[in-house]
Amino acid sequence: KVQISNTTNSHIQFTGLRLSTLEGKVLSDEKVFTYVLSGQAYHWDIKLKQPVLTNKLLLQASSDRDEIKVTVDLGAPVAVP
Repeated sequence: KVQISNTTNSHIQFTGLRLSTLEGKVLSDEKVFTYVLSGQAYHWDIKLKQPVLTNKLLLQASSDRDEIKVTVDLGAPVAVP
């Protein structure tokens, strides 16, 4: 599950979500068309292409503004199904 919170003063339209390992192995690449209003949050249930054992992932989100890139720390290494 991926959750994004909009802390800006206007809406954001998301058009794509990509999860990958820090080494660049793509685990999920989904087209989405979702508006997130100011002060609101939204979550997506993401299905991965294959399991991976890691403690960090790279999330890239395409929007009507900019591309967002963040490293997601999962804590201890876990097998992500």
